[in-house]
Order: sequence, then C-alpha cells, then structure tokens
Amino acid sequence: MNREGRRSCANGCTIGPMRLIAPMLATPGEPPENTGNWGAEMKYDGFRLIAAAGGGEPPVLWTRNLNVVTSSYPEVAAALSETFDRRGRIAFDGEIVALARDLDPGSITRDSL
Repeated sequence: MNREGRRSCANGCTIGPMRLIAPMLATPGEPPENTGNWGAEMKYDGFRLIAAAGGGEPPVLWTRNLNVVTSSYPEVAAALSETFDRRGRIAFDGEIVALARDLDPGSITRDSL
C-alpha cells in the first residue's frame, strides 16, 4: 500500500487474471510543418486513469503510476461493470473529467464535486 492507503504496483502487478498496463506517455518531437491550417479544441483537465473491465471480472482502475484507485471512483467502476461485464476484457486509457456550469474545468478536484 502507498501512503494514501492505495495499492501500489510501481514494479508491476497482476489484478485478477490481468497485469496492469503502463500508460503511453508524451515524448518530445518535432512540431508539424506550419501550413497555416490550425485547429484548436478545449482542453479539459482531469485525472488520468487506465481502466480494465469486462470478461466477467470486476473492473480495475489505476493511475499512470500503477496505483490501483478503483475504490475512489465507485460510480465509474459500476458503469464499466454494467456496460462491459458480459463482453470480453477491454482496457481504456483516458481522463476522468467532471463538468459543472459554475466551475472552471481546470479547477475541479474530486473534493469540489
């Protein structure tokens, strides 16, 4: 367990029948050629999580540092179970983002919800 009381798998670990997958991280690269045709999109900051669900196994959510945090997001785990339980095992890598009309998306923490 780490200091937050969460299971830590910094050296890799297996949860049920699967090994936790480390996320792909950004790497330096060359900027694209400047063609003048730029697009933009809103950036929503959240919490990066990797999740595995389905295959008759309970869902597992973990951080990019391989800390298992499933119990911190019971509503996400329940939605994954409901949607994927009767299907093959699937993994997701993304951001957990909460949107509220009166909050700046960049300032949201789990405690502010």
